[in-house]
This record gives sequence, structure tokens and C-alpha cells, in this order.
Amino acid sequence: MKVLLCVLAIGVFANPAFAKSTEDYDVLAAVYGLFAQLDAGDPLNEEFYWLVNQESVQHAHHVLKTTVQHVDASSVKVAVSFEYQFLIPSEKASPARYLEQVIVFTKNALGLPDKVVSIQTLVDETDNFNSVFIPSKDQNLIRSLLYDWTYRINEPGQWSLNHLAPNPDTFTSAEPDVFGTDTYLQALKKLNYVSSRRTIQNLVIKPMDDAYLVSFEYIWHGQPQEGIEELARQSQKWKVEIQKDRAVVVEFEEKYLTPVTDLGAEIRC
Repeated sequence: MKVLLCVLAIGVFANPAFAKSTEDYDVLAAVYGLFAQLDAGDPLNEEFYWLVNQESVQHAHHVLKTTVQHVDASSVKVAVSFEYQFLIPSEKASPARYLEQVIVFTKNALGLPDKVVSIQTLVDETDNFNSVFIPSKDQNLIRSLLYDWTYRINEPGQWSLNHLAPNPDTFTSAEPDVFGTDTYLQALKKLNYVSSRRTIQNLVIKPMDDAYLVSFEYIWHGQPQEGIEELARQSQKWKVEIQKDRAVVVEFEEKYLTPVTDLGAEIRC
């Protein structure tokens, strides 16, 4: 990043979307992971009362909005709005339900949101018309993967990516001397930033024959030990496969793009 990075004075960005994100990507990974699990029909218990419990039924949870309400050392509380659909094999459509809930996750030993301990439903409305069923499991798995990956590379000295990209066919990094996930994290750690934050933009998930093409951009803020905050813009292209209800990266490619800034910004490249 040092070689290709442009350094800007803090506070001169033209586009507000380039400001530091307040998204909690570990929480988003947990939320989308939960709904992917529910899309797969597991678990079916009273906590998830809205799931239609019939043999061979398909489920879909389309997340509309998430808002983190509280975080402490042992738990996370997040407000979620989503649309739930189901499809019985003998039918082509069914009425959708709109729900707003407050979900509390406990944190595991690594400090990541894990198990659901409570769900409070604030709104539960059923449409008075049938909607065509749109599957969501793969999309939820991929988003959970993306948010988990982003959270981990923001703190490269603490995490592994091996379970997210166990055996990638290709791994092309913008950082020098990188040959896979382990050396990728080592290269990021060597930057020795006090803080590192990536914001996801322009996400596109495109189905392929046997996989998905996931493309997006990172706006990357890094704070060195000394000096002005640094900004980079990266293009990311992944090939993602769904393997046994898990999304994994099988091809990875990233490159640096020209940062978009205010014309009056001080830029040193």
C-alpha cells in the first residue's frame, strides 16, 4: 500500500461516502450468517416462530436494514428489518411477511457475535397478496463472508482467512510478495497502522454457472504510527463458490485504483 498510496490531508474528501464507515462488519457477518442458516431451515425452534414448518418448504430472508444499538464485552444488540418469504413445493408464490426485530447475540471467546439469546419482534406484517419466491441463502452466505473477511483484514495481526479461502485457485494481491491468505495478512500487518478501516462500495453479486462473481471497491483509511492519515481505493474481484452451505473464495484479485478526491486536496503520490 505504501508504494501506490496517495496521502491526503484529513478532512478534504469531496464525497461524504468516503468518510470512515460506522458499519460494524463483525455484526453484519453474524446477521447475514444467521439468516443464511434460517434460509437453510436450521434451526427450527420457537425462537424463530415465523418460519413455516412444513416438509420441503424453502425459506428466504431479505435483509433491508441493520442498526447496531448496543455493544459491550459480552453481547451485541442489533435492530434488523427484513422480508421473509417461503415456498411450498406445490405452490409458485406465497404472501411475504415484513418484520422488524431487535436481536441480541452473545460474543464467543474471540469476541465475535455468535449465538442468538433473545429476539424481540416490533413489527410483523403479512402482505395481502402473493409474491414470487426469490431465494436468498446464497446471497446471505456471500454477504456474511464479505463482511467477515473485511472485519478480519482491518485487524490483520489477530485473524486468519484460511476458512474463508481454504484453497484458492488464484490469489492476486495488490501487495508485493503475496502468495495466499497467510502472506496477505503478513503483508498488511507489516504496514504497522495504528488503525485501519475499509468501507465497502459498489457491491455487485453476479451468478455464474457454478459460482458467483463478487465485485466491489474498498475505500481504505490507514493511520500510520506518525504522519497524516492515508487513503487508498481498491478494486476487488472474487469468484465465490457455495460449498456445503458455506461461501468460500476460490479466486481473488485486487488492484489499486486512483483515489477520487476534492480538486483542492493536497495530494502526494
